[in-house]
Amino acid sequence: MQTAGLLVAGMSASLFLSEHYRRGALWTVLSYSAAALLTLLLTDPEEDGEKPAATAPRPGMGGLLRRSLSMTPFLAGSALLAETAQFITVFLSQLLYQRAGLPVRAFGWLSMLATLCALAGARSHRLTRRLGRRRGGALLFLCAGAACLTALCPAPLPAVAGVLGLRAAAALFSPLALSLQNAAAEPGARAAQLSCNAMVMDLVSLVLNPAFGRMADAGCGQVLLLGAIACGGGLLLFLAGSKPAASPA
Repeated sequence: MQTAGLLVAGMSASLFLSEHYRRGALWTVLSYSAAALLTLLLTDPEEDGEKPAATAPRPGMGGLLRRSLSMTPFLAGSALLAETAQFITVFLSQLLYQRAGLPVRAFGWLSMLATLCALAGARSHRLTRRLGRRRGGALLFLCAGAACLTALCPAPLPAVAGVLGLRAAAALFSPLALSLQNAAAEPGARAAQLSCNAMVMDLVSLVLNPAFGRMADAGCGQVLLLGAIACGGGLLLFLAGSKPAASPA
């Protein structure tokens, strides 16, 4: 349903809004207001009536944070890939399309294609089944870095291929990263452990996003080069933080 909504938004932008930015802002306000009203209709899931089995005492927040810190190389590498894809495919993509000479009316259709590329995450298990988590993850980091370098060419095809390739690589890596985090978390405190992991990853975002913004002032090419470097550094951190003998997802 989320993907369907994004596809409808992309078609609307291409067919009806074009370069009418004020109209686009108005429809954004209306759609977000409708979403807020729909949340009032949500209900809590029904309990199945079964009592959970007795488990060992949950570790404290200090223990959870120490476990997250022990996973810092893997978490930092994952954050580098995720934030690179987020900045370039969301915030920088339109500038890349403009630099390549693409018309504004095509941006909505390209956004739809990027949304469809995000569906590649559903195939992540096939990649890890064939290559394993470690080699599969390494391949995705390499593909993400290559996508950043491809988009350096100020021509329509490389710009589109770079953005879509980066979005697909990040989408394929996301389930793999979450699977590894779930495997490392204790069953009784999985949600809390994932929250601590997210805190560590947010620290990487606090450093990387301002760096991307500063590079954006210098030009799109500098951002793409930084993105390729971030993917390369993320690859090294991922390899350092993942076990060679990890089983496929």
